[in-house]
Amino acid sequence: MHPPFLTLSIHISLRPASRVLLKEPIEASPTHLRRLFDGRRRGIHPGPPHCIHSSAHPLTCYPVFILSLAALGFSTPYNEKQQLAPVVASCTVPNTVALTFDDGPYQYMKNIVDLLNANNAAGTFFLNGNNYGCIYDIDNTNNISYAYNHGHQIASHTWAHRDLTLLTKDEINIEMELTEDALAKITGATPAFTRPPYGNHNNIVVEVAGSRGQSLVIWDFDTEDSEGAPVDKQKSSIDDLIARHPQSILSLEHEVYGLSILV
Repeated sequence: MHPPFLTLSIHISLRPASRVLLKEPIEASPTHLRRLFDGRRRGIHPGPPHCIHSSAHPLTCYPVFILSLAALGFSTPYNEKQQLAPVVASCTVPNTVALTFDDGPYQYMKNIVDLLNANNAAGTFFLNGNNYGCIYDIDNTNNISYAYNHGHQIASHTWAHRDLTLLTKDEINIEMELTEDALAKITGATPAFTRPPYGNHNNIVVEVAGSRGQSLVIWDFDTEDSEGAPVDKQKSSIDDLIARHPQSILSLEHEVYGLSILV
């Protein structure tokens, strides 16, 4: 007989926090940034195509600077041992449900945090750098800090939600580095987990993630909110899953859809 699911908690945790000093802003013209992202939007979800430097906020974007260094051969070196990243596809703690939310930061993030806290639950937010908005926008940095300071896990979903299996090693490294750097600046902690967009990964992705000290996280249950599943259907699929008494659940939701908050 299986015990009922009473605990809604995430069992994976961040590595110890490491404070990161802010770099001096690198001035980049909107034309440079537009050219950068216009050429890198394959596989990106619909959303604002910009993540432009703002002198009004101390946290700024550095994609042009970092990409320029990579083009000159000065990208972050890989670990010579090429340790492969673990791929987490289910919870390791029995009778737990891991609630994960992709594609943010977005306007519903604080609402989800408040709802989880009201139910004594914690979640993991897998965040992009530039998908539905720039991660450095003041509202987004505030929402990320709010979630982190209220006990929720912050993790990477890469910079622009590109299919990593279609990219080179250097491109994968950049997608991960930009987001890790942003999250470290905003929270003061380095994320330990990355969810590859669409769940797609191959040996190169696993190798690069391992060289960065990351674990990859997939899922074993999809609410299908990103496919437009109505609330009743999502609730029904969750009820059916729980009725089968699985050992644990690692669920996939998306914080960018208002319907996800109602489930």
